[in-house]
Amino acid sequence: MGLYPAVPGLGGFLVGSPAFEKLTVHMRDRVLEISAENWSWEAPYVRGLRVNEEESDQVWTPWETIEEGDTIEFLMCEEPTPWGPGPDSLPVDIGTLPAK
Repeated sequence: MGLYPAVPGLGGFLVGSPAFEKLTVHMRDRVLEISAENWSWEAPYVRGLRVNEEESDQVWTPWETIEEGDTIEFLMCEEPTPWGPGPDSLPVDIGTLPAK
């Protein structure tokens, strides 16, 4: 999906590369449309993100955003880009979490 639950007990998802062009998620009375513009196996890098039609540079998406439904649009490209503010934008320092 391009969204990965990385922090147990914390409601949210890390943003990564999706492995599809379009996906519809049905949740109770909501629908979440996830799409990847310019997606292909040759364009695996995220160059931008739109959440509910607004540009986002966040690498973390809180559960509340997903729960409300609407749209998440990945903008994909062939080369790595500096998109996203980096790991310091996460709600916790993942490096300090205990190892399993």
